[in-house]
Amino acid sequence: MAKIVARKLVLYGALLAIMFFLIGPYLWVMICSVQKEADLISKPPRWIPTEPTLQNYLLVFLPEVGKKGQLIVSVEKMPRGMINSTIVALTIVVLNLFLAIPAAYSLSRFRFKGSRTVSLFIIATRMIPSVAVVIPYFIILKTTGLLDTLLALILPYIPYTLPFTIWILHGYFVTISPDLEEAAMIDGCSRLGAIIRIMIPVAVPGLVAAAIYAFMSSWNEFILAFVLTTSENAQTMPVMAAMIINEIYLPFGVLNTAAVLTSIPPAILAVFLQRYLVQGLTRGGVKF
Repeated sequence: MAKIVARKLVLYGALLAIMFFLIGPYLWVMICSVQKEADLISKPPRWIPTEPTLQNYLLVFLPEVGKKGQLIVSVEKMPRGMINSTIVALTIVVLNLFLAIPAAYSLSRFRFKGSRTVSLFIIATRMIPSVAVVIPYFIILKTTGLLDTLLALILPYIPYTLPFTIWILHGYFVTISPDLEEAAMIDGCSRLGAIIRIMIPVAVPGLVAAAIYAFMSSWNEFILAFVLTTSENAQTMPVMAAMIINEIYLPFGVLNTAAVLTSIPPAILAVFLQRYLVQGLTRGGVKF
């Protein structure tokens, strides 16, 4: 009995340590976002704010109220950065699903010579780091006059996110019995109709997992967004958060506020759609 209790204590202790290691930095960022600058640079650090304030958030959303005569240009642009990030991320989600569903379905249902090689090639393209292709993208977009536009981000993000989206959906489609579609086609449904009426509703967890992945990847991407955009017309939240450091000085409170605001949308999606995310990744990530 004592051994069982001791084993549980060790297990729970290890789980708490891992949870603190994973969540601790984010909790610290959230605490710092509601602290005054003087408290943030105090020694020893104050782990619990004595006078919590929303001044940093007011500086972002209501600059006339929050800045108190202090002008920080990059901070005032952050709401525009959130809009840009939202437009780019949602567009990537729609395009990813529109392109990945037929590709994943074809690879999962039709066997042809070299199909496995094609599948491996698609996922292998995901191994190319963004920094390796940023210069060619820069030259192409500058030549076509698309530099510093939202389209300059959407176009590179499609090949950046699409391979893994196809991989998730392909693995999920493989787990769905073809008998369902064949039964629908025997009843007079076309193959396209079987995909829309049978496959897509059954594969909702896989679609949600793929959509969350595409959203989070495009929302958090930094290298391409930093090089391919130069103004608030197209800059996304990660870029604007980084620009705060180079503006006037290093405002720790505003920087932590930007980090919190940047992480909120992906965190909300992950929390509310966790069930679909786990089902989609576990079923869709086992076969290719």
